Amino acid sequence: MDLLDIDIPFDCRFKCWFCGENSHTNIEVRDQEVKGGLDMISIPTCDECQSYGCHPLASSLEELKQTIKDKIIIRSSKELSIGSNWTEKELNESDFTGNAFEGFKKSGWEMFLIAKERVNFKAWDLCIDGIPVREILPEETFEFDGLAFSNFTGMLNYLSKTFFLNKNFLNRVLTLYGNDRAIEAVKFCRLVPNESESQREQAFDDLVESFREKEALVLRNKKRDALELNISIDSIMPVSIRKNTIPVLSIHWAMNNGVIDFETLDMLEDKFFETFSFEGDKKVFQMFNALEIYMDKRLSSPVWRETKDPNVTLWKYVESQFNN
Repeated sequence: MDLLDIDIPFDCRFKCWFCGENSHTNIEVRDQEVKGGLDMISIPTCDECQSYGCHPLASSLEELKQTIKDKIIIRSSKELSIGSNWTEKELNESDFTGNAFEGFKKSGWEMFLIAKERVNFKAWDLCIDGIPVREILPEETFEFDGLAFSNFTGMLNYLSKTFFLNKNFLNRVLTLYGNDRAIEAVKFCRLVPNESESQREQAFDDLVESFREKEALVLRNKKRDALELNISIDSIMPVSIRKNTIPVLSIHWAMNNGVIDFETLDMLEDKFFETFSFEGDKKVFQMFNALEIYMDKRLSSPVWRETKDPNVTLWKYVESQFNN
């Protein structure tokens, strides 16, 4: 059995392959992709990574790297949580008193940066005598607030422990938000009482419904953008509501842009002001306010809409285009 040394770039000659700290020793690992695992591979490591004692059981270096990264995250969770709960400015400006707190104020941020750098460290490519050990593929990473995790489970464990969140609940919420929106998922979970299962279930059901509504709105907006209604302004009648005259221009714009509810109106508000900017700020604001009054009357009073709105037929046509 041979002992194989990996190639070490000049700028990494004193670095641990797993975390980038100063290496003081080597560990010997088998990798099934290197001569069928018959030979041992010597990997430079720091004292801490060696102390985890994972290497005798690992079947590959990639497996070992992920295992050690997870252990680094667990051991460094207190230091990493500093960056999750403070900014450097907030820590420097904090009013901590006492020797222990003063020490934390001075060195806390540096402790966080060191821990973060170890977690995010990317090992150099594995080569032996200039020949890559395996095909070099881009690593899949899961990120949260500047921290890179080598696997989803590691990120989930860190987040649930750091923010005191129910792990199963967080996992379900992450499936909705997606791993690239982990910060939003954590913020949502922190709003829900951790000890109440019923409240977690209700919050999750509400979240699912809100995602469905957003998806429906996106689909409707795509349909609206694809439609060309081309309603003639001459076919639109002016409307009076509580001594407010709704300009035909505003109604015409709303119809041709498929504004059939307040969600769409809110989304297209900037577009309205851009379209009528030539009218001047005061006039365009009055036009938009009048349109809001009109929309509110149409949506809140079905009887008025059917019997008093002179444009009811045109609106039914507009609405029908989104229901097909």
